[in-house]
Amino acid sequence: MTATMKKKRRFFDQGVQAISRLKGAQEGCYVCPICEKTFSVSALESCVLTLEHVPQKFRRGKPIILTCKDCNSVAGHKLDSEVFNREELRKFSSALVEGIGQYDGLVKFQGGGETVNAIVTISGGLNRLELPKKQNDPNAAGQLNSYFERLAREGKGDGEEFTITPPMKPNLRLSKVGDLRMAYLAAFALLGYTYVLDSRLIPIRRQLREPENEVVQGFWTSVGKGQPKQNGIGLLQEPITALYVQLGYAFVVLPWLEGPSNPYSVLMADYKQNQKMSFKGKPLPWPKGSEFLLDFRPSPNSNSG
Repeated sequence: MTATMKKKRRFFDQGVQAISRLKGAQEGCYVCPICEKTFSVSALESCVLTLEHVPQKFRRGKPIILTCKDCNSVAGHKLDSEVFNREELRKFSSALVEGIGQYDGLVKFQGGGETVNAIVTISGGLNRLELPKKQNDPNAAGQLNSYFERLAREGKGDGEEFTITPPMKPNLRLSKVGDLRMAYLAAFALLGYTYVLDSRLIPIRRQLREPENEVVQGFWTSVGKGQPKQNGIGLLQEPITALYVQLGYAFVVLPWLEGPSNPYSVLMADYKQNQKMSFKGKPLPWPKGSEFLLDFRPSPNSNSG
């Protein structure tokens, strides 16, 4: 058995035990936390149950839970691509406008009366520009090269204007749903079915199943400047009781088992445009695997010794 299969089997067994404790006998089946369909152990070999990276692999996430193939590869791919494009656009903007970080990638370059595809490196300014032959009209690329050579000969490069446009055009709303999906799965990995199958999370699951529809509003905000851009999870205490998940600069609020069943209506009622909102909470450990802490907590009626 490969290391990957061993991990999948471990997460499967943990999930079976967790859902059995919560719902009673499930005949050894695992429940996908998003679609709530049940799967037998044969779904591991057939790859119907797949490892899910939380957060996404391009965000250096780790495979810590299982979801079904439809929820992971099919439904998740579209949302993940929107998050990826947004992250790349943010990286591009930070490097070009703010001089923070570095961007390497394909752009549209407009200058000297020509528009071409270019591969650029931006780090504290435009450091490198390359015109890939296979992605450009040879005449346009030749004209632009001649234009640059003339500027260099005449010493007129300083102050010359040009436009760089990134190719990615993310759907920002869908990218936020992608963050909501990762936040939900991180909460599932840490807390288990007791949390994610609570009735308060029904609108969240519906939003993940119907990403094109705007089911939930007000669940996303960004971390303020100067605040650490890291992954984290915890319980909010102010301004409301809720669960939070931070994914880099993205900050997602989820309903908690106590507090308002719809925290978003409370937040949106208190929110004032162009005014910062302060959050205060207690951090929890980031899940390293399928931990399901609430599912395996001692029963209130059990003897402690």
